[in-house]
Amino acid sequence: MKYQINYQCQECDGFGHIEHQRSETRYTSSPCPECDGEQFKTVYAYYDSPKDCRADYPNATIQEWGGNNDV
Repeated sequence: MKYQINYQCQECDGFGHIEHQRSETRYTSSPCPECDGEQFKTVYAYYDSPKDCRADYPNATIQEWGGNNDV
């Protein structure tokens, strides 16, 4: 079965942006390149059961993805 898996971006810890220290007192912020500032990532994967999917993505929102929606 194919599943849609939504999980918090690990690169920016779900903030959607990354801060860069430019000097001792100056910081700049830019959109996260991993999630494009969306705070979450979405992947599609095939698993035998929701339990198997949950084992790989314990903190994700998981739902079955039916039809011919191959990504």
